[in-house]
Amino acid sequence: MVIGWHPHVIQEVALDTLYNEDSTEVREVLVTYSLGNFVSNQFRPHTDWGLLFELELIKNSRQQTTVIGAHHYIPVWRYIQGLYDETLTVGYDWTYSILPVSVFEQGRGRHWVTLSERDSTDLAQVSAKLRQHLLEHSASSERLVDLAELGHLLPLLDTIPHDFNQ
Repeated sequence: MVIGWHPHVIQEVALDTLYNEDSTEVREVLVTYSLGNFVSNQFRPHTDWGLLFELELIKNSRQQTTVIGAHHYIPVWRYIQGLYDETLTVGYDWTYSILPVSVFEQGRGRHWVTLSERDSTDLAQVSAKLRQHLLEHSASSERLVDLAELGHLLPLLDTIPHDFNQ
């Protein structure tokens, strides 16, 4: 598997073939060209999005081979909570949260993180575009995360202030 990075935006996930110098095929590999950003303070378009990627490796001990099994991406959104003021150079009152998109869409998860109407709209619009892009340009599929899977994180979420719209 090849895991790419650096463009700071999500790019395609593809199956590609490795070749020897004599052009003979070696094997098929899974390539994630860019998983985007997980946490960043960038504000250019699409730099507040990233993918978690899960991959199953299947080993055949008798043949001493390992192959790629199931693989899925989980879209995440970097959400900045708090009082945002671009002119501040010290004393930021921000909390960065990484939200698995499928948990926080359509109002789910709001009792831990209160999204403004604008943030909810942005989340819905950008996630729809992202999903369409990945459907067209991905050899992998999305895994939807539900609230129950965040069970061990819920105590952490409870420490985050809940309403930033005051």
